[in-house]
Amino acid sequence: MRVRSAVLTAQIVLVAGGCGAADEAAPGPTVAPPEVSVEGTTTTVVNRAIPLWDGARELVEEASIGSRAGDEAYLLGNVTSIAASDDTIYLSDFQTVSIRAYDMDGRHLVDVGSGGNGPGEFRRPFDIAVRRDGQLVVRDQVQRRVHVFSPDGTLIEDWPTERGNRSTIALDGSVHVLRENIFPDAEGKVTVSVKKYGEDGTEHDWTDFPDRPPPPLIETVGNQLELMAVFLGVGADWRSTRWIPFGPRVVAEVAPDGAMLSGRADAYRFEVIRPDGSTLVVEKEWVPIPIDPVEADWYQRRITALWRAATDESWTWLGGEIPPHKGAFLTIVPAIDGSFWVVRQMAGVALEDCDANPDDFYGFDEAPCWRQPYVADVFDQEGRFLGPVSMPDGLRYHVRPLIRGDMVIALLEDATGVAYVRRFRLALTG
Repeated sequence: MRVRSAVLTAQIVLVAGGCGAADEAAPGPTVAPPEVSVEGTTTTVVNRAIPLWDGARELVEEASIGSRAGDEAYLLGNVTSIAASDDTIYLSDFQTVSIRAYDMDGRHLVDVGSGGNGPGEFRRPFDIAVRRDGQLVVRDQVQRRVHVFSPDGTLIEDWPTERGNRSTIALDGSVHVLRENIFPDAEGKVTVSVKKYGEDGTEHDWTDFPDRPPPPLIETVGNQLELMAVFLGVGADWRSTRWIPFGPRVVAEVAPDGAMLSGRADAYRFEVIRPDGSTLVVEKEWVPIPIDPVEADWYQRRITALWRAATDESWTWLGGEIPPHKGAFLTIVPAIDGSFWVVRQMAGVALEDCDANPDDFYGFDEAPCWRQPYVADVFDQEGRFLGPVSMPDGLRYHVRPLIRGDMVIALLEDATGVAYVRRFRLALTG
């Protein structure tokens, strides 16, 4: 599709000292360093808009996994998690009910596990990670069990967990099961809790994330939520269908080192609660991105069409205004190296050849009228703003990208919905 209106981008002179995981460059003078304050066990870092990197960075694709047709080993279905060792990429996929292993160039090596309820067998493998010692850890969402495999795919042990919406598996092999309810209670609070299991299955108490106001929600009545869940199918994240488009999202994540990451996108501010009890608060100067009224109208009509398809044709938008500007961030990706990638929506791009008035919900996706560019602001483990990175079109953030040093592995979909997992390298532009 052709772009009808270009996104206005600001030129930023990058003059600060080199820092970060990408290619090294000669350092320059430090300009506008962040303000750092310490009060007790809490460190607050307030960043200026000028990055510390001394040159622009970009993601360069180096390998791709996935195909539209052909060998089943490359036909990706419903990928839910990505993990990697030094030489192997692992994918959990509902379609195969196993863990697929590929080399770093994207060649299929082996499938780990299979469908079933016996040792080393899965019902719905959902979250995976590679421990520092190279062992592969898998948590099954239906079984509520953790399976630990050696690098060659041999089952070492397994143990049970409690129910949770999702989980994060840390570098030390501990498993952090999250329970979240995006719907506010009688006091207007949204509760997100996490339970840690040690690498041997030792159980810890539930811990609550900081209280956050919920994201603005679309009002529903009766059994409409249940109908939406059925309409989207098994494994789909139906929660976003209740969120007002572009409303401030609530972030609650566990980082690979076990830290709790928390924030709400009505302000450019997030907290990192470390396992040792210390807290890092990160803030950054932020200019809100306005939402074009035509863009807002298109997204409201798209959501309306979705709810009518899932429930009935009489569904109407009962309340909740689309905000005048986009939130400070869409999500925050904690990297294996301790950095943080804050993903932001930029100004929407209007597309030609779109179907402005499709007959049903599917038409909105088959010929969309708007594209959302994304940029990730990268912060080091001390909370200092390193610089922005433009993110690839089609990246699906419901599956956490794996970021380690200058390597990024992420799930993407093309315009026809075909899924790919691609490996990128963070490099100096030009």
